Amino acid sequence: MAFIPNLRRRKPIITAGETTPAVQPTFGYIDTLFDYGALLAASPDSLGKLPAAGNPTIAIIGAGMSGLVSAYELLRAGAANVVLYEASGRTGGRAYSVPFTNQAPAFLAELGAMRFPPSEYSLFDYLDRFGIQANSNFPDPGEVLTNLGYQGQTYTWPAQGNPPDMFATVHAGWSAFISDGFTPSSGPALLAPVAITELLRNGQLGAARSAWQAYIDMFGNQSFYSALQTLFSGANPPGGKP
Repeated sequence: MAFIPNLRRRKPIITAGETTPAVQPTFGYIDTLFDYGALLAASPDSLGKLPAAGNPTIAIIGAGMSGLVSAYELLRAGAANVVLYEASGRTGGRAYSVPFTNQAPAFLAELGAMRFPPSEYSLFDYLDRFGIQANSNFPDPGEVLTNLGYQGQTYTWPAQGNPPDMFATVHAGWSAFISDGFTPSSGPALLAPVAITELLRNGQLGAARSAWQAYIDMFGNQSFYSALQTLFSGANPPGGKP
């Protein structure tokens, strides 16, 4: 299955003649168009400073990633009394990796978040700061041997091969949408996700904003599955087949 380039894996880029990975340029997120990577790179000491007077106790509800980072940055900014409240017996929130067995601790079951796009520059910045390892090679369907379960049946998608026949139309349609976009029967055409990514990467934020707004105008508050129905059940489905 096709995924949006540069939004699927966080791999370092090595150009000809280089022995170390080049520094990856950051760019703004599609939802905020703000470059958090540049902000963090320019703020090595702290994101800000708290006034010295008072020093009240600061309470943070939840010890997930957001809560932990908030506590860390508040302490770096000068807070002395930060209290984290967590209802469960562990930290991490929705990021929850558990070994399948104690005998094979390297094989993990992801009970929460399964993967993060490489555009999450702020997340990877904090992972690097604390020496938390991340696997950059997520086993995308079809990249490795993949078993697909559907209506009680298991179908095999061989590594580097074609998807099972019953999923071929879905695979072709999604790939066409990612690379070509979508032309509805009425209204403006939607720019391909790969093209929006390039606009962001090249700093063309106004054009990226307009392209993303067209998606928002069309799909509004639809769920992901409802949006897929809109994409592939109309007169011009990506890939040519509904």
